[in-house]
Amino acid sequence: MHMCVYVLTDASWKLSPKEYGAVVHVYSIHERSETGYKEFHIHAGRRSLRLNSNVIQTALAAAEAHDLGTLGQGNLA
Repeated sequence: MHMCVYVLTDASWKLSPKEYGAVVHVYSIHERSETGYKEFHIHAGRRSLRLNSNVIQTALAAAEAHDLGTLGQGNLA
């Protein structure tokens, strides 16, 4: 089990489809997220990101509605 974290700028997030400059694959210990994470791999290269899953779109809309701020600015908690 691992997470894929897409790295986007504000400008690339506003595009449709969104564009990302890199994706970070974060791997868990013993393939279980509750045990923590042990390593990561960064794959760079501009690509399009289509968020087709209703589950993903719903989660992103909920996160944006809570106004979580921008990394390095304000309270992200």
